[in-house]
Amino acid sequence: FIIHPAQKSIHHFLPNSTIITANVIKNLVMIPKLSGRKVDNPFRIHKGRYRRRIKGKYGESVFHSVISVLACICALFVIIYGTINFTPYENIIDSFNPALDTSVRRAVMEDLKLPKLKKIFKAKTNEQREDIKRSRAEFKHLIGKLQPCRLDRDCDRKKGHRLLIRNVIPENRHWCGKTIQGNGGVLIFDEYPEACLRNASYLFSSRPPSISGKDMPPVELYWDYSGAASDSSEESKTVPFECPIPCRTNGNGNLWNVMPIISVKDTPWEIVATMEGEQYFPEAKIDGEAYQHDRFYATTSFRSEVPMPYFSWAEYKINDVSVDYDTAIKGALFLANNCASLSDRESLVEALMQTKLRVDSPSGCMHNVEPPTGIDQSNTTQIQRQYLFYLAFENQRADDYITEKLWGSLRAGTLPVYFGAPNIRKHLPQKSAIFADDFKSPQDLADYLIRLSKSKDLYNSYHKWREEKLEETFVKKYEFTKTHSTCRICKFSYALRHGFAFDYISQEIREPHVPHLTCRNKIGLVSHPFKEYWLSLSSGRPLKVESSMHDKTCSIDETNRALKIDHNMVTRSIYDQDGVTDFDIDGNFQKGYMLKLETPISGSNLTQIDSNQYWLQDSTSRLTILLSERIDTSVSEDGALELVIHLPLRLRIILEDVDHFHEGAWKRHSYFGSVMKQDFSFPLQAFKIIDD
Repeated sequence: FIIHPAQKSIHHFLPNSTIITANVIKNLVMIPKLSGRKVDNPFRIHKGRYRRRIKGKYGESVFHSVISVLACICALFVIIYGTINFTPYENIIDSFNPALDTSVRRAVMEDLKLPKLKKIFKAKTNEQREDIKRSRAEFKHLIGKLQPCRLDRDCDRKKGHRLLIRNVIPENRHWCGKTIQGNGGVLIFDEYPEACLRNASYLFSSRPPSISGKDMPPVELYWDYSGAASDSSEESKTVPFECPIPCRTNGNGNLWNVMPIISVKDTPWEIVATMEGEQYFPEAKIDGEAYQHDRFYATTSFRSEVPMPYFSWAEYKINDVSVDYDTAIKGALFLANNCASLSDRESLVEALMQTKLRVDSPSGCMHNVEPPTGIDQSNTTQIQRQYLFYLAFENQRADDYITEKLWGSLRAGTLPVYFGAPNIRKHLPQKSAIFADDFKSPQDLADYLIRLSKSKDLYNSYHKWREEKLEETFVKKYEFTKTHSTCRICKFSYALRHGFAFDYISQEIREPHVPHLTCRNKIGLVSHPFKEYWLSLSSGRPLKVESSMHDKTCSIDETNRALKIDHNMVTRSIYDQDGVTDFDIDGNFQKGYMLKLETPISGSNLTQIDSNQYWLQDSTSRLTILLSERIDTSVSEDGALELVIHLPLRLRIILEDVDHFHEGAWKRHSYFGSVMKQDFSFPLQAFKIIDD
């Protein structure tokens, strides 16, 4: 017999007559103590990743010990005859001690608590909140009438019991055409849903998701400017945002002088979004390990998952005509209102003003002249076009923090003198600006600018790039700015959630190196994303397989998912929901079988992550194997996976690209992989409702 804490896996492969819950034993039996020493219960209880040990209590007398031993014998006698199962145990408890009913019921409820999984941002409506409350209350009310079962095996659909389905993970699930809310949501069927017997539940899609997002739920972004988004969609509803994939948002995208946190519905993610620099907003500084805690960035830094530079093709036509050398003021313009910059640009401007170079500042900081007559003071571009040079001095110095001071001056046609981002040369066409850091002193810089102002040819040499095609490196670097940042955040979120590759340079969703598509050949064996073979464990010879369909297809459904192996000794069904490949294997395993999978992963480096999880990984792709039971798993000399099948088994294969963008991600679980593992490890719970 098996002692089990009445949790999710109690009903997977065991008939009810062989199960007695650990809580019943704990309340029925007290283990006696010998010689005044504490004696451990010999039974270990497995619960998730943890183990606990039932401890005994000190006996008070020999009589007490004898009674306890007799109780153990009686309990074992009842187990052997198969008369104890999950629900009717109350009658047995009452025969020992009727007063224990309440405590046992409470203990069972304790064991059926929701697992402690990572919370996600749900943005629930009030109606959804009430629905989940009703679900939990209903489950609690029915706890004494519930008998766990497995949908396709022992739910006794012919006996007419009502059926309760429960979802314990945070994500919503979909099954039998209905949505079961996460965190304890339930569905009750008055009649057994026979038509859904072979259907797998799914999180997002019953088929592999499409790269376009067609027929997929939208990515919903919730912008919050106070530090944490409210988990209620009643407070701020989302509206559609123009994007190739389904995208919705409640934000206006204001990123100046603020740092909103963007929450993505149905994920635990927080996206730090701002166009301010990290020296004024330290929270915007990229933490290379933040992704490990579901925190991402949308800042001016190109180390962000979604960079948001000041430059965009729509706003800045930087290769427009240059200013007229002959009519422009032979000096430099400085415009700024912040006179307490962290870059101390004011000291450099003041030093330049002490030289023979003409430096005009009609703005609030370092003000020394009025704007040229006839020029709109609010039109920065018009003012800039009056001067040969513009002092594009940033208020802080951080890589990639390049503001409108530079881009605006290039658009105006003047020659920028830049002081700011240390890596500025990576962002500009060659010889399109003068860099203050190239000069030993302000005097040297001033002397060079005066020299340029006296030579038309030398000055115009800094504008030749305007007459040519923009450098390919620059165009490629900023090509992504043709897409709005909100849409790019949706694209990034969609790729991350569904296991697609994301090109961080182009900011586009890509198919992984091995596309998420499960295909079968004409005899019914999987041909993609790996090749499936069934062999005799003893001889290694291929076994006969039979399928009701004889078509080669990548559309898996009820008509072609099943395969009969070794003259119907074993049956195997495949599912491809959410972009994974699931095997459900059942049958007679007296002979023992070898399941061989030829994978697209090069090499034979199989890593065991835990007792029921393995990784096979190369430089581009990772294949994750999840098993419902521990079996022998290895890699052959030719790089194929070999699994010894000797019992009913559920198997999941997850294929995804290796993440080389995030530091150390190649050796960590991805978000997609983690969610798919959680979905596999905590399947829908099924219970028969034993009504009076």
